[in-house]
Amino acid sequence: MKEEIKKEIEHVKSIIQFVMKEKNVEFYSEYKRLGGESSKPEFKKHLKRFFELTLNNYTQGSALNLDGTYNNGRTDVWNKWEDYIDDDFEADLYLEAVDNIAPYT
Repeated sequence: MKEEIKKEIEHVKSIIQFVMKEKNVEFYSEYKRLGGESSKPEFKKHLKRFFELTLNNYTQGSALNLDGTYNNGRTDVWNKWEDYIDDDFEADLYLEAVDNIAPYT
């Protein structure tokens, strides 16, 4: 993997780590306010995966996935997120909770 790609991946991972640390409580409170039912540990696990799948594409406009492969745009990463969470309503709640606290889209 090229050094440039490694740097981009590490940068995105550092953003995820920062956001998870600094905004996790706010995101969870908003998620619950919107009707989410996951426990805090489950929410945190899923939120991390949400960011891993979508952050680079949604906020940076990059098609690079964190595993070094490339995606085909927002629809592709959203479909991967929905497949992971396995519930369209729940998938939307995560996006809405994040977007309401820190504009994501």
